[in-house]
Amino acid sequence: MLYPHCNKARKTVDHMATRCEKMLGQDYMRRHNAIVKCIHLLLCNKHNIAIGNKKLRGYFVQQIVANKYVEIRVDTTIKTDVKIRYNKPDILLIDKIKKELLIVEIGVTSLDNLQQVESEKFRKYDELANELGLIHGCKTKIIPYVITWDGIVSKYHSKHRKELGITDRIEAYIQSTTLIKNLESISMEYRRGERIAETEEADQQTNVFQGQILV
Repeated sequence: MLYPHCNKARKTVDHMATRCEKMLGQDYMRRHNAIVKCIHLLLCNKHNIAIGNKKLRGYFVQQIVANKYVEIRVDTTIKTDVKIRYNKPDILLIDKIKKELLIVEIGVTSLDNLQQVESEKFRKYDELANELGLIHGCKTKIIPYVITWDGIVSKYHSKHRKELGITDRIEAYIQSTTLIKNLESISMEYRRGERIAETEEADQQTNVFQGQILV
């Protein structure tokens, strides 16, 4: 049975959670932004950036925040001397004291694509990292934070977690949030599918009724 939302693949949890192009703009983005929000708050607290609300509930991600030592940008186009295709990382952290620049890229994918997506994050932003290193004369590092829709991670994930300062508690929160967002999306799609089925059934009944009248 094809998934009625896109009519391109079988209706499986894996497809609905990571592969459906029709869900890319809204459902996947909400899930992605929830993880960005969590990591952004963590980094702001870690580097003592004044943000007002220091708890996730009611926290609003500002595109650019900074203090004397650190600047954090979210989903911001980075200007460079040469044209670079991938120049809008999820999070860019500039540490003025350590002279270090971190590019943090977030991804939620399927188990089959886990390693590929993690490697792709490095490949996509390697050119930007090199260019920024030359411009600012600093060290650059790309940190991919990639998990599957059901919370599975690669063997390199613990290293990336450590670099970001993500504790077990925060990791568990991110995983549970990802699962909840998936459940919400799938539940909405299930209800949508029921409505489509009801509409199709009503149309069929109408057609039958009209056919009986015409006979």
